[in-house]
Amino acid sequence: MRSAPHSGLARFASHLGWAWLLAAVVSIASGCSGLAYERARLGLTPGEVDRQLNLTTARRTENRIIQYQRDSDGEETSLVFLLANDRRLAGKVMVERRLSSAGFLAKPARYSLVGELDRALYGVDVTGPIDTLRLITQQLRDLPTEAVACNGQKLVLAGLVRILQGQRNVEDLGVSADQLSDLATIAPEGCDAQLSTGADAVVRFGYRVEQVR
Repeated sequence: MRSAPHSGLARFASHLGWAWLLAAVVSIASGCSGLAYERARLGLTPGEVDRQLNLTTARRTENRIIQYQRDSDGEETSLVFLLANDRRLAGKVMVERRLSSAGFLAKPARYSLVGELDRALYGVDVTGPIDTLRLITQQLRDLPTEAVACNGQKLVLAGLVRILQGQRNVEDLGVSADQLSDLATIAPEGCDAQLSTGADAVVRFGYRVEQVR
C-alpha cells in the first residue's frame, strides 16, 4: 500500500480500520478500476465521471453508470456509480471477484466490495444506514437487459445483500427469494461486513471474503 494514501481511502479507513481496509483494497486500488473509483469523487457531474472510465466497457442507465470488465483469467471488476436527481455523482461501489483456481499457482476464491453514498445528494438524508443500503438493493434488483450492465450490476447487488445479511435483526434484504438464491452464488458467505455513517453523512460500506474451494 502506498505510504501516502488518497484522502478518500483515508476517510474510509478511519471508519473501518486500517487492517481490514488494507486487505480489502490492496489488489484493486492500483489498477485502472481502482483509480477510477478513487478519482470519481462524490458530487462530480456525469461528464466528469465519464473521464475516469473506460467507455468501451461502461454503460449508462437512467440513474447510474456501470462499468464491468472480465479478464482472460476470469477475474471480474465492476464499478457502479449512482446518480442524484441533478445527475451528480451521489454514490459509488466497486467490486472485484475471482473464482478459485487449482494447480501449482492456485488462487483462493475472493469477493471484495467497497462503496460510499452521500445521503443528502441521493435524497435520503433522513434514513439510517441500513435503510439506505436496502433502498439501493431495491433499486438495483431490476437488472438491465444489456449484458455488460447486467453483469456489473448483479456483481454489486450480491455484495450489498451480503452486507445487509450481516446486520442484526434485518429480515428485509430488498430482493426476492429467487434472486437471493442466485446472488448467493456470486458473493460467498462471510463475516466481514461493514456499514457505517460518518459525521459528513456519507454512508460507507464494505464486504470481503476469501476462501479456498
